[in-house]
Amino acid sequence: RTIQGIPLLKKGYAPHIIFPGGGWPVTAAQKMSELALEMGVSPGAITADDEAESTFENAQNVRRIFDETGWRSALVVTSAWHSLRGSLVFRKQGFIVYNAPVTYYEKHGRLVSAHIDLLESISIETVKLIYYRWKGWI
Repeated sequence: RTIQGIPLLKKGYAPHIIFPGGGWPVTAAQKMSELALEMGVSPGAITADDEAESTFENAQNVRRIFDETGWRSALVVTSAWHSLRGSLVFRKQGFIVYNAPVTYYEKHGRLVSAHIDLLESISIETVKLIYYRWKGWI
């Protein structure tokens, strides 16, 4: 996601990049932010949302940032199978959403292990989509 999002930022598709993801001792958001800095992104164009533990929490946190800045639309860069749920969650928070799905499985499409991983990811995402609908988050 980081590798695809940074060129989009540099091409002007977005003025700012927000990296989500908690963790310990170093959060996913911190790791992605560090990579962005190494790839030449200005520190002022980066926000790390290291409190988000889910897509729903990330959308809520980003909503607060957008309320402060006046931004209205978001370019959501995520895995292809997560794009549907991600865009629905962000739309529910009032965003105008544009998707930029990352399709890294295409490169390894002939490997059986890639197909198994993809099937597992899509299955988990389907369960999460149902859960988010049940919770009213989408």
